Amino acid sequence: MNQTIKTIKTRRSIRKYKDKEVSKEIIDELIDCGIHAPSGMNKQPWKFIVINNKEFIQELSNAILEEAIIEYPHLKERMKTKKDPLFYEAPLLMIVLKPKVSTWASFDCAAASQNMMLAAKSLGLGSCAIGMSRLLRSKQRMLDKLSIPQDHELYLTIAFGYPDEDPELKPREQGYVINWIE
Repeated sequence: MNQTIKTIKTRRSIRKYKDKEVSKEIIDELIDCGIHAPSGMNKQPWKFIVINNKEFIQELSNAILEEAIIEYPHLKERMKTKKDPLFYEAPLLMIVLKPKVSTWASFDCAAASQNMMLAAKSLGLGSCAIGMSRLLRSKQRMLDKLSIPQDHELYLTIAFGYPDEDPELKPREQGYVINWIE
């Protein structure tokens, strides 16, 4: 199996990280891999916010959890057992922004996000996509702190760090249908 396919098939969502910083060189490499994703008409609509300040990550997590508990009551239980049940104490967050008005930017930002998560795996890092961070929409104070441009919105947050777990592959769905038209 070639290395690219192996990386795709062995990447897992990591929810436990070592207390170890990710270097600026690796962060730059992750971003470079993200911006090399394909995009419709080569518009490259994404913007990234890098957060590696532990206190700010916890503040961000708390702000999101205030909203999340309303929509997802099961988080109350997780909050009792984990210090940071949203970002899993990851030392690095990458927030992916997309233009508010764009037909294809979601696809483009998804490709950039996947590139970064696969690059992370190949560099010995773990990652976990956190969609719940979109609940920040109602927290203007936090949005201001993040300096999100008025014409962009939060698309996805990705937690990165050195994994402190090695989760098993969960079974893949076997009931898919492939329709070959020859």
